[in-house]
Amino acid sequence: MPRNRLVSQLSDAVSKRLALIVAPAGYGKSSLLGQWAADAVEKGIRYGWLTLEQGEADEKQFLAYIVLVLSRAGIKLDELVTGARDGFADASTSAVLAKLVRSLNDEEGQIVLILEDYHSAECEAVNAITKRLIRDTLSQFTIFIDTRRQPNIDAFSLIASGDAIEIDAQQLRLTKDETLLALRDVTDENSGLEIYDQTEGWPVAVQLARVQKRAAPDEPILAGVDGGLVASYLTEQVLSTLDDNTQELLLTLAFLERFNPELTNYVLDSPSAWGRIDSLSSFAALIVPLDNKGGWYRLHHLFAEYLREMQIRQSHEKASSIQLRASHWHAEKKQLVEAVRYAANAGDYDECEKLIIAAGGWKIILHDGIGVLRSALRLLPDDVVASSARLMIARAYLHCKYGEIPEARAMLDASELIPDKLRPNLCDTDRLVVESMINLYEDRTSWTENHSRIRRQYSDPACLDALGWGTIRCEEVLIHLSCAEFDLVSARLREAFSFMRQSASVLGLNYCYIHAAHTAFYRGDLATAAANVERAGKMADENFGSDSGLKALASVLGYTLRIWKGECDRSEWPAFEETLFHTVENDGWVDIYITGLNAAILFARQCGDGQAPYRILSNMRAFAQQRNLDRLLKFCAMHEFALAAHHGDGNILSAAATNAAKRFLQDYRYEDNKRDWQSYLLAASVIAAAGSDDEPDHLARAAALAEHVGSGGWALYLQLAQCVRHIRQGVTEEAKPELIRLLKAALPGRVMGPFLGTAEVLKLLPGLRSDLHQREEELITLQFIHEILERAKTLNPVRDTGLLSEREYEVLQKLANGMSNKEIARALELTENTVKFHLKSLFSKLSVNKRTQAVIEAQRLGLVD
Repeated sequence: MPRNRLVSQLSDAVSKRLALIVAPAGYGKSSLLGQWAADAVEKGIRYGWLTLEQGEADEKQFLAYIVLVLSRAGIKLDELVTGARDGFADASTSAVLAKLVRSLNDEEGQIVLILEDYHSAECEAVNAITKRLIRDTLSQFTIFIDTRRQPNIDAFSLIASGDAIEIDAQQLRLTKDETLLALRDVTDENSGLEIYDQTEGWPVAVQLARVQKRAAPDEPILAGVDGGLVASYLTEQVLSTLDDNTQELLLTLAFLERFNPELTNYVLDSPSAWGRIDSLSSFAALIVPLDNKGGWYRLHHLFAEYLREMQIRQSHEKASSIQLRASHWHAEKKQLVEAVRYAANAGDYDECEKLIIAAGGWKIILHDGIGVLRSALRLLPDDVVASSARLMIARAYLHCKYGEIPEARAMLDASELIPDKLRPNLCDTDRLVVESMINLYEDRTSWTENHSRIRRQYSDPACLDALGWGTIRCEEVLIHLSCAEFDLVSARLREAFSFMRQSASVLGLNYCYIHAAHTAFYRGDLATAAANVERAGKMADENFGSDSGLKALASVLGYTLRIWKGECDRSEWPAFEETLFHTVENDGWVDIYITGLNAAILFARQCGDGQAPYRILSNMRAFAQQRNLDRLLKFCAMHEFALAAHHGDGNILSAAATNAAKRFLQDYRYEDNKRDWQSYLLAASVIAAAGSDDEPDHLARAAALAEHVGSGGWALYLQLAQCVRHIRQGVTEEAKPELIRLLKAALPGRVMGPFLGTAEVLKLLPGLRSDLHQREEELITLQFIHEILERAKTLNPVRDTGLLSEREYEVLQKLANGMSNKEIARALELTENTVKFHLKSLFSKLSVNKRTQAVIEAQRLGLVD
């Protein structure tokens, strides 16, 4: 039936932010939206239609559905679609929402998002997403909401301001003419008017009256418009006219959230059951298609609700049987969440447990992603999960992957008190694997000892499958990585790759590539690290989405590598900081935090940002204290000492910081506490850079340790600290050959970052370039120095006053060294006249008249030492 008056209101609402259709069940809300949508595409309007269901009040799943329906409507959301397929399981909701808003605002042409049955999923988090989409998107985006109750999204203020419309139950009621039109082929006008009076235009009641008149034209219509009217029509005047098989079909379909021919035949255990759908032609308005191809359907909510109540009253056992058969069908199709949902609806929680355990329990995350396990467990009451050791272990692992470590530990400890009814030995094995993972995230000193104990219990190779062994090997990789045992890391990583490939765990392989990149970075092999980061990032994009936790881990390492090579621009700072703390809030471990923190401090120094290190350290320290991560706290403390060295009086460490760093250096022995090796090396570099003479052996010991463990990156850090030490002590001639050697070592990999982040070195480079100018064999090194200085100006324009040109600066350096015009000309391969020209320009810019005055003024400005 065309409802032009209401369709016209929706068409006008496309220019607004929101259209609300609010009415109880059976008022034709979905039908109205369907009529509007039928003409929308012809008018150039792209729309996505999302029908929400009970129990789906999950903000990430809600966002995922929105992305998928809008993508199918032709909106360019490629970066978000992959993550949406996994329910944005380990992505930041705010980051996803921000990217979605940006994408929608970049689109041209009108876009409408239809949210049907909004009441089914409404909650505070879902409302927050809806309100932000309404608030932050531009005028080409509109939301249509179909709901049974007024949603808490500030709709009244939008309506008052003219940014929204509301169509309520009174407007949705059929008019007298519409009622007669609906009944025109089943009754005369007088009977039609009688029905209108009795139903008061309630669309579903008119529809049922139509069905009743077609089935039994001589039967009177019952009076009264309330819930009993619908029940009366269905029982006494509609279902009673159907044969037993057709009634059975309807009563069965009522328990299926959606159905297709194959599922229907399976649940009714009859290859011809679907064929009886043809006998339900009079119910066409109450059987709703869910896709354009007509493969999936559902019953009208009001219709299904009554049928379910009727079946349960007749036979609760029969109702449970229908849902369990639906569960079995979905299980055969490897659709775990749907299978668990039907089993839970049937009240068979033992079957739910069996389904989750058969799918792998905690391993579901590594096979199918976090979202699947999360959704399956969310369908079970807490007391059901708490009664099953295997489900408790699975939930513990889920908490672990969300960064909720105390909750994970509590769940795991509680699981030990629950006897496993199914396979006790397997339960013990699962518990050990997950315990090992929690130990890793807790990063306690006893971590490695606990893991050794766990390993002894795996003496039988058959006690774990490939995925279990792959997980254990990845944990061992991180244990050895934390201790700088890189040869053992490589051996365990090869095994982890092999096991993960055997188990076909894409997520597991993704972690392996991240571990491989991290290991290569520690060893100073930036090319190999970059290749593994690229592979890890691509895998995360293709399989888990651009906003996944895996992508964040790969991105932290990717930013770190680019910072070390001096390739990050100042504009990338906010994105890097957001990515780093995404790993902190979600799925990360201490070595990732240490690497990211170190890179962040280096990047801030490259950019000349004096405040960022304090902010980053404050946030990281607060997180470390919250999680009791002692190793990360020590590393934060060492960086705080380093800040004192860079920003203290006279660039000298404060006495308190110096003494604390020295105590740590004196007490540290690598063999006694391998896991603090990075804090030790950082402390040594800080003390050395401070130029203190009373502890000369610290730098040598640290350099020996860096060489012993094979960390090329830290070796470069320490050698630069030695250069800074000499510069601060005023013996720059000793620093220069060291610096030339470091530049040559860094040149093949174009590693500029550490030089860019060291102010003392940057000041020395122009003079060093002048010294090398006449040595033809140093042309490549000269070019590298030039690139570093140019990059330094780009990253921190404040460093370059703009006062002198590059050549004028070189002339000034020679002038400060006491050279004559002729000597300067020879050193810089210039004519004397050219030197005189540059000197004249120098004098003018420095506002002086003599050579001596120029040197004194340049020293005052910090242009020369």
